[in-house]
Amino acid sequence: MTPVSGKSFDPVADGYDASRSLPEPLMAKTVTALATVLDAGTPVLEVGVGTGRFALALRDRGVRVIGVDIAERMLGKAREKGGEDLVLGTATALPFRNRAFRSSLAIHVLHLIADWRRVLSEVSRVTTDRFVTLLEVITTRALDADETPPPGHGPGDVYHPIRRYEALAARWGYRYEHPGVRPPQMIARMPPDIRVPVGRHSEVVPGETLLAPAASRSYSSQWAVPDDVHAKVMDLLTREMVGHDFERTWEIEVIAWPPDALRGM
Repeated sequence: MTPVSGKSFDPVADGYDASRSLPEPLMAKTVTALATVLDAGTPVLEVGVGTGRFALALRDRGVRVIGVDIAERMLGKAREKGGEDLVLGTATALPFRNRAFRSSLAIHVLHLIADWRRVLSEVSRVTTDRFVTLLEVITTRALDADETPPPGHGPGDVYHPIRRYEALAARWGYRYEHPGVRPPQMIARMPPDIRVPVGRHSEVVPGETLLAPAASRSYSSQWAVPDDVHAKVMDLLTREMVGHDFERTWEIEVIAWPPDALRGM
């Protein structure tokens, strides 16, 4: 059996979509842009297809997606929503022949995998034309605070709740850094040959709403935090966020590289 590499999100499959969703107007624009860059004439590979958030939306725009994921329950959620062409497998040893796809896609995946270079090598092996992902910058600021809260460590994170959670958990010795690579780091290593701006969307969100995904431990950076430390962190976050409104802004680009470029990262 091929060893599995990466983090399985099966423990949070039930609430995953609610914690990762984009605002509907921006989601529609994002999927339209993805469909433009991807080749709708042939099947597209999505690595880390999860619950099918993007695969199903792309199917509605005429793009057939073959999805692979290590999380069986996440794939089950995708099937419940009508997903097809779903494969249980690992990104570090993709179960497909060489040059099987013209285009491949991975969203919110590579930062979770320590052996991300091997994943890119595998994607390069099975792809002939382009590898596609999203550059997503989220900024969150308190509307009624006298001072800007401490920044997170992601690009554009002024007050991303999970970044703040991680900073607070570090006070009790539970430091976390994602093991893989993020799109801004990929761009720094090798500029993409395709960049398609999707758009910008802002909305006001209550602190209680922003806090809910952290409260349910929907992020992998929380899974090693003991219950007592989690409770302390959530108490501090609740005091900071509940009763306050935050403006959240998303800016998204579709970016793509030719397969050969992936080997040089």
